[in-house]
Amino acid sequence: MESVTGKEKRLLPVKRSSVFRATIFYPNSYHVAMSSLAVHGLLRITNEHPNWTAERYFADTGGKYTLDNQQLVSDSDIIAVTVSYEPDIERVLRFLSDFAIPLDPKLRHSMQPVIIAGGAVTYHNTALLSSFADLVAVGDGEELYRDLLTLFPAFRGKRRELWEHYRLHPHVVTPLDATAKKPVIKSVTEPWHSAILARDTEFSDMFLIEIGRGCPHACPFCTVGANFGPVRWFDSEKIAQAVSRAGCRRVGLVAPSPLDHPQIHDLLSKLDGYDVRCSSVRLDSVPEELPGGMVACDSLTVGLESGSLRLRLQIGKNTDDGIFLDRLRTFYDQGVRKLKLYAMYGLPGETDADLCELMDLVRQVCSFWNAGKITVSLNAFAPMPGTAWEDHPFDLKFLRKKERILRDVFRRQNLSLVRLDFEPARNMALQFRLAHGGLKEIREEFPEFWR
Repeated sequence: MESVTGKEKRLLPVKRSSVFRATIFYPNSYHVAMSSLAVHGLLRITNEHPNWTAERYFADTGGKYTLDNQQLVSDSDIIAVTVSYEPDIERVLRFLSDFAIPLDPKLRHSMQPVIIAGGAVTYHNTALLSSFADLVAVGDGEELYRDLLTLFPAFRGKRRELWEHYRLHPHVVTPLDATAKKPVIKSVTEPWHSAILARDTEFSDMFLIEIGRGCPHACPFCTVGANFGPVRWFDSEKIAQAVSRAGCRRVGLVAPSPLDHPQIHDLLSKLDGYDVRCSSVRLDSVPEELPGGMVACDSLTVGLESGSLRLRLQIGKNTDDGIFLDRLRTFYDQGVRKLKLYAMYGLPGETDADLCELMDLVRQVCSFWNAGKITVSLNAFAPMPGTAWEDHPFDLKFLRKKERILRDVFRRQNLSLVRLDFEPARNMALQFRLAHGGLKEIREEFPEFWR
């Protein structure tokens, strides 16, 4: 990967060396990784510790050296792996193989890095991570990670003793006790936010800040509302103070449903003069009169889920077509030109007519959104553990038939401004299998996963 030095602005001091070194590995591209607040949060926690320096390595970094200080990854004391999506596990296995780190923790020698794993996957499935990690931090893992950094000197080179120390911890899984454990759900105080402004990301040169965890909605397909604990909002004053300290004009508010923040009007008032954007928007959470700070956006991401009102009501998104179109028209009139709509196909009770309704609704959006760019991102529905629809069957052939119908209807609509993005159905099948089992369960069905 080419140098990114000239494409980043650091918001925390550069730390070249310390007694110990932790490499943060996010198993995806730089573009995706630097759009994740997990990477930024771990960078800050590590570098704030007096005895530790943080390094970064991503799936496309390449070579044997870290991105920050060009240190050998294999010489790290700790490797912190964050897994947000099940299919990223494939890149974790490849990473371990590339650096000659045995997949089985019990086969590692004493001076090989300690692998601690965490991330969104841990809230509903620890079997995946416990197959390769020395420690799995289940749930909100920042305090567990801080604890490990402090305790590490006493256990350096003593891997089994480290496992013994955490074996009975209620929120840490070790090779000595690889049973599922409940995620720790923190009472939030200080929001995670950007440590580095990166140009080549989904949120280019934008200061990202977490404004809430959990979700106030209980959509039957979504793991966040089902598994991530009750909704917890950060105080608007603390958010505004963090934004002010960063000194960045472009600000991204990150939460599962940012506009549901109970202080959203007060927050946007405090951020008056900033270019404020939301990670995603539920249109049924948008008030009839847009909050003032939102009108500066030039892009909008909306979780539509389905073009069928019947299915949207079944999901819990109570926005009929008229309100949906009116809200989008308001954003467009305020200058928004980039629109991304997320939708699913293969939902329980879905008919072919529902798929046609989705493309018809997109056509109606195009009737007034006649400049700029519209992307419709389509995912096959994969039932996830802990959700209301977890027991719904997953049929790959059925989903591929649905995809063909959608592509055919889209071609007939002749929507020149619209780009249709399909997540490959096989990827969703892999995510489904991984979410409902472990690595051993997919050896026969996905042999390429192990190459």
